Amino acid sequence: MKILTAMYTMRRGGAYDRFVMMVEAFLERGCEVHCLSLTPISIKLPFFYNHKTGFPFRKTDGIMVKLLVLTIFPIWAVWVGWKNKINILVAFGSLYAFILSISKCFLKKPMITMIRGNSNFGLRIQRSGRFLQYLNKFFEIIGLRLSNRIITNNEILRNKILINSKRGREKDIEVLYNNITLINKVISEDIITIRERYGIPKDAKVLV
Repeated sequence: MKILTAMYTMRRGGAYDRFVMMVEAFLERGCEVHCLSLTPISIKLPFFYNHKTGFPFRKTDGIMVKLLVLTIFPIWAVWVGWKNKINILVAFGSLYAFILSISKCFLKKPMITMIRGNSNFGLRIQRSGRFLQYLNKFFEIIGLRLSNRIITNNEILRNKILINSKRGREKDIEVLYNNITLINKVISEDIITIRERYGIPKDAKVLV
């Protein structure tokens, strides 16, 4: 299975960590992953191919960078996908779904989109202009409607996506919860043992 995805630059944060986890999960299952980016992606595993383009700007964020991604990545994705005989496209977010949608239509390959949050909410937090928010909303609707399968991490997002997607797509939108390790329930005997181990008085309040 050959997969094409994209992440224009890597920064610290939960979303980027999840993207790396997603790529590593594909690689562990024997998939070949091709990733478009502006800056290097440090994944040192076999069958991972980082297709890095030229980057003329010093900053890795801003309106010029996003315009570069929106204009170059869609055409470049078609070329990389065709050259490497990609089987499936995986978009990590609605913006990347819009970027990869041209490849989906041209190469006639299915596209899966992973949604972890509300991108318009992030733009409002950053105090972005209304025009940018409307433009992002347009990209989001196009990307989601052209996705064959959408995977999100909670029911609230799933319901919001259903509103913006085509009718009758309930089966195409799935929920995959974050892999949070469950904590074993503490029993009263454990509490007594821990208090004795660390010399904590029985009437003392413990904050964890």
